[in-house]
Amino acid sequence: MIASPQLSLVDTHCHLDFPEFDNDREEAISRARQAGIDYIVNIGSGIDNSIKAQEIAVGHKHIYAA
Repeated sequence: MIASPQLSLVDTHCHLDFPEFDNDREEAISRARQAGIDYIVNIGSGIDNSIKAQEIAVGHKHIYAA
């Protein structure tokens, strides 16, 4: 029997850097993981947001900044 590959779910477009997440960003990230999201691509929408997106990505091995 051949094992089937493990599928990964990827959220390819989110904005965890937005101020709406300032109070519960880590909780939102945790909920995504619990829901089965393996990777997150956080899209920066300007210089300041891109810097924040990078900071978030550095702190989480499964989050990438774009």
